[in-house]
Amino acid sequence: MVAAFLLARSIEWYWVYACIGLVYLAIFILTFGCEFPALGKHAQHSQAPVVKEKWGIGVLFLAVAALCYILGQLGFISWVPEYAKGLGMSLNDAGALVSDFWMSYMFGMWAFSFILRFFDLQRILTVLAGMAAVLMYLFITGTQAHMPWFILTLGFFSSAIYTSIITLGSQQTKVASPKLVNFILTCGTIGTMLTFVVTGPIVAHSGPQAALLTANGLYAVVFVMCFALGFVSRHRQHSAPATH
Repeated sequence: MVAAFLLARSIEWYWVYACIGLVYLAIFILTFGCEFPALGKHAQHSQAPVVKEKWGIGVLFLAVAALCYILGQLGFISWVPEYAKGLGMSLNDAGALVSDFWMSYMFGMWAFSFILRFFDLQRILTVLAGMAAVLMYLFITGTQAHMPWFILTLGFFSSAIYTSIITLGSQQTKVASPKLVNFILTCGTIGTMLTFVVTGPIVAHSGPQAALLTANGLYAVVFVMCFALGFVSRHRQHSAPATH
């Protein structure tokens, strides 16, 4: 929304990064009022020996899902304005599509923070990934009149995918492993790094629509990984004792 506002008024691109810097500054200031657990030599160590648990293949499925999700999401949203402009939409309308996505994404994160507690996390994650893949396909192949509705619903239903992947990852061992979570987060970060490395050549060779279809394929991979996770996930057996 901010980027579209600045571009519509012919303001230089670097002011977008200045706005991002202000957000980082606000986050930094907010951390002063937070208490964080002690780490390393300052942490309290128990006398009982730590039993190392094997992660299992489910962690691999989640890592692939995290990478493909972030790569697919950023690859999609990065080229939506260019794709919309190619359909004859104005810069403001193209920017509005991106704004609609992130707005519904924000509301979705709030809503699913309440909704997810009523469902098995792996199953609802699979449903959300499948719906997101279908909605993205409908956005790419649909008419201009329906595009805002498709991207609104896409943002809403995809908002809980990444956080659910991380949560499921932490539940693959009886005791949550920071290394396991960091591994999945690192895979997501790699997806961010590869966004334009992967989509740039695709756009140069075949146009923005091909990049969006590639992102759609990556969302389909996320669905497959989440579905396959249902056969090997350990989150149910680890959460069972806590429910009694």
